[in-house]
Amino acid sequence: MALPLANISWRVSGTLRPLFRQLDPAGRTKLLDRIGFNVLQDVKAAAIAKWPKLGYAFAEEASYNVHGAASVEVGTSHVAAGIRQTGGPISAPGKGPGATGARMLTIPVAPEAKGKTAGQLRKAGWTIFAIPGKPAPARFLLGYRLKASRGKRKRKGKATRPTAQLLYVLKKSVYHPADPWFPSEDRLFRSVSQAVAFALGR
Repeated sequence: MALPLANISWRVSGTLRPLFRQLDPAGRTKLLDRIGFNVLQDVKAAAIAKWPKLGYAFAEEASYNVHGAASVEVGTSHVAAGIRQTGGPISAPGKGPGATGARMLTIPVAPEAKGKTAGQLRKAGWTIFAIPGKPAPARFLLGYRLKASRGKRKRKGKATRPTAQLLYVLKKSVYHPADPWFPSEDRLFRSVSQAVAFALGR
């Protein structure tokens, strides 16, 4: 199994060598293609079961490649897949198609900020500002959202005095702990066995 930072994959090759001796090149390619298809379904299902939203993103970028009649590789090229599986450092500015070029990472600490970017909160009506650092750069993002008062003594629609709350901590880098999601070896080899049975017509 290869686990580059930008993706995660599973490769079948040598384990099938005894069976390969009994097949011609066309038969090997057929077998590998079926293995790739079966394992791909496992990868997609495992990602979606782990994280309903992020998992769909992993699944959309999942694929398999048959390398001639020698091996098949299955995985996802999503930039976050490998770091989720194995853990590791994440630094700003980010890399990959979703990178914004931000100089600092925004780590949500408030329930309202969980799963949302500062930009998304601004669109939802939040006013967000940074606490300037001296001489270091800002380390915190605070914010507030105006709410209409419905009290008897106040006119309907009058904005209450906002109270700012801590939304994000800004960091140059963080260590993301491992949160394994890729199918287990047992699950993968069950899929391989099913593919062998299918390819051999059993």
